[in-house]
Amino acid sequence: MRSASGLSAASWDENKSCMKQSPFKCSLYYIARRTKRQIERKENTPKNGKKSARSIVYKVNPRSRANTAEKEGTMMKKTICALGTAALLFGSLATAEKEALHFSEDSHSFIVTSEVIGRSEYGETAFDIRVTMDGNEIQTINFTAENVNEGQREAVLCDVNMDGYADLALMNSMGASDGFASYYLYEPMTGQFVHHPGLDRLSFYRAQFYPEKRYVLNYLHDSAATGIWELYQWQTDGELKLLSEAAIQFEGDALTAMAGRAKNGTIKISYTSEPFAYEDEARRRLECDKLMAILFDGDDPGEAAELGLRP
Repeated sequence: MRSASGLSAASWDENKSCMKQSPFKCSLYYIARRTKRQIERKENTPKNGKKSARSIVYKVNPRSRANTAEKEGTMMKKTICALGTAALLFGSLATAEKEALHFSEDSHSFIVTSEVIGRSEYGETAFDIRVTMDGNEIQTINFTAENVNEGQREAVLCDVNMDGYADLALMNSMGASDGFASYYLYEPMTGQFVHHPGLDRLSFYRAQFYPEKRYVLNYLHDSAATGIWELYQWQTDGELKLLSEAAIQFEGDALTAMAGRAKNGTIKISYTSEPFAYEDEARRRLECDKLMAILFDGDDPGEAAELGLRP
């Protein structure tokens, strides 16, 4: 029997020390799965080979300056060899795949272009992201996505910290029912978009944003009936603070709901339901309502806004 996190019963017992602090920390299904994929790709990469290359660097040995034509011929051969190597590593593209995103920020006009510069045999796609403000290029982001759906826009506007400034979500790992992005928050003082790795765990499809009180309700989908909710709130100092967690998970062949508030960095469980059947949808909806009330501690979060963007 496997738990909702995908751990075997034996492995679950071994992780009880972790469960005492928080029953949810051992159930981060997506984080574990992505880490496993990265390790497998690393192990399958030849030790003397490169898995990807965003830029090509080659060395030209000093030659006689008198023979300029010979020098140019040698340079051309080295360039062709270098480009050939990059094509083998990341795949050659017949035509450049490019998209542009236009928006305004603080009376400035922004254009964000994302161009595919290569694809690897591991399903990774390399992008060249360029940010232009008022006609001047101000930032370049070299970004590699693990797995993106064909036709999916790479750069998406959002306001993940709900401060009224548009941020960028760069699509990273996408699937049929869930996905993850890397979030670059706009900093008005510098005019730059800065990556915040701590936000990468937010589900792109399932996280909900409540601008009125700056709540972020993240949901890590596990199965049709199981998953983990994490409630965060943006603080005035820019910290995204964890307030509470809840989950519906398998307990043997039945489901169990549990929830608790964060205290001193640890989740204190305040509610655990009686086990109920997987097929009992009415009971599952009832338990979900109870979990939401505990997560928000009775507070009304206001209206949710898609990707945090106010109408």
